[in-house]
Amino acid sequence: MESLGEIDQILTAYKFDSTFNFNKFIDAVEKTKSDIYLQLLCYLYEHKPYAVENVEACKLLSKYKELNNQEPCVDELGSPIQRGKSSSLVLNEKVVLSSPSRSTIFKPVDNIINMMEIQEFNLDDENLEEVESKIKLPLKQTKNPNQHYEMSTQDLQSKEMIRMPNQREFKEKSKNITETPSSYLKKDEKVDSLSLNDSPKKNLRKQSSIIVKSPEITSKGSVIFKITENGNLKPYYLLLCNKDIYYYKSEKCKELLGMHNLSGCYIEDFNNASKKCENKDLYAFSVIFSNKTRTYYTESAKEAEEWISLLKKAIGYQGFNDIYDMQSKTLGEGKFGLVKLGIHKKTGEKVAIKIIKKEAMTPKDQELVKSEIDIMKMCRHPNVVRLLDHFENNEFIFIVMEYLAGGTFAHYLESTPVDDLSEKQTAYCTYQIALALEYLHQFGIIHRDLKPENIMIKSKLPFDGLDSLKVMDFGLSKVLGPNERVNDGYGTLTYVAPEVLTRKPYNKHVDVWSLGVIVYYTLSGTFPFDDASNDEEVIAKKTVFNELKFSHKSWTTRTSSSKDFIQKAMAKDMEKRAKIGELLNHQWFIDSEVVPKKKKSIK
Repeated sequence: MESLGEIDQILTAYKFDSTFNFNKFIDAVEKTKSDIYLQLLCYLYEHKPYAVENVEACKLLSKYKELNNQEPCVDELGSPIQRGKSSSLVLNEKVVLSSPSRSTIFKPVDNIINMMEIQEFNLDDENLEEVESKIKLPLKQTKNPNQHYEMSTQDLQSKEMIRMPNQREFKEKSKNITETPSSYLKKDEKVDSLSLNDSPKKNLRKQSSIIVKSPEITSKGSVIFKITENGNLKPYYLLLCNKDIYYYKSEKCKELLGMHNLSGCYIEDFNNASKKCENKDLYAFSVIFSNKTRTYYTESAKEAEEWISLLKKAIGYQGFNDIYDMQSKTLGEGKFGLVKLGIHKKTGEKVAIKIIKKEAMTPKDQELVKSEIDIMKMCRHPNVVRLLDHFENNEFIFIVMEYLAGGTFAHYLESTPVDDLSEKQTAYCTYQIALALEYLHQFGIIHRDLKPENIMIKSKLPFDGLDSLKVMDFGLSKVLGPNERVNDGYGTLTYVAPEVLTRKPYNKHVDVWSLGVIVYYTLSGTFPFDDASNDEEVIAKKTVFNELKFSHKSWTTRTSSSKDFIQKAMAKDMEKRAKIGELLNHQWFIDSEVVPKKKKSIK
């Protein structure tokens, strides 16, 4: 997807009414890019705009329009209905969604990417066969090292936010799948087995058992005004029912002019500032939709305040500081903002709060951030950083994640001599990263920026648990169908696979290459393809053409199985590169006693 607008266009093309069934959903997925699959899944699964109560409202809207001579009333879900009528909704809890089967149509590479002809290059080894003659740099990355943000912790703490998803409560049938932030932070769980490594199908079955609580009914009706393009006042009767607003010509509610759903909207408060129009003092508030802003006016400041309060309640605004206490300590900086330390007030546990400033983002950036959030919401694995909460308003996005006191794996490696981390401990680290990749790849998620900077340590190393390392930062990640490939250039040069540099269509195998580079660096303190002057073009050409070598003195003390692991992970030909499942059963892990030795069958 190029933008949120493109997603909106696709979603608008499908009528999500009472006739929209599972077969139509599959048809929608197969006829569009697979990027839309995750968006559709979260769109329907979470909140906007087709939560259970709003599907009911849509079903009954035609009946509601016929009530010309009756006052509006609502059912138990808060949806407009005819008096004496009731409705019920049966949820299918056994549906498991399949992956998309159609491949994405590749779009041309962005014009801003520099095209560089490969010149004469002195290589010790023969060039690989069928390698394209062009390498394209630079790669797109998530972080801008020159960006610096000044944000007041006190101002951020006081922000009113929408807690996402809105109006949802989950019945906790599986502790590691649908836990609330409070219950997750309360527990002290040690992972010493692979039982949490559930398959995607198993996870989806568990997630399908969500119990949706009927929302509290919020209802208000009164005359409001809009100012037309000619500067004239036009009165409407506005009725709020749960998260839907209805427009009528008059308070008799005989003629329904239209409706809006408030999911994904924000409210702008003008702090009782008045405006004169047709000799009336008017007080404004705005509803900010994804593609437009609607401003409404009332004749009193009190009435405007009442509307703002009820609209915020309907949308799901909460005081962020009612749940979390943001600390002044900054844990890190990213392209769009900061990561702050926080405290969950109910449990007293520390959390990491990623603060993203919307003003600094392009539509493409917004799409990447939304994809990152959607992916993190799906993931429940001991080796993937857990998203605990997600808040938004019209200025900021707050992503609340589990706090990992050990810092990044990159910082650990930079501050630890190579010989201090034994090969066995390195195997233990590698195995955990591989488990995370296996889990992500089963969902069709490719990370595309796997590196030590994007791997967090739970407490400290050395360790004795299989949940000590956790993969994070899905800002460049992408969801692919089973046979789908892409050719855009994302990643960090040192860890990126040759096919990304030559823009050959690639898939999840790029993460396996990155894993191999991480192991190489961890065991030797050097990179497989490097340049003393840090020339990106030279590094790129070496990555594509040079043979992998183990020439550093550190390799004299390393086992042959560790080198074989790296060679299998870093095969130049993507098709010959080992799959992550094969690497998890590699001899290196058996020799290092990370996994038990296979028993020989007795004939």
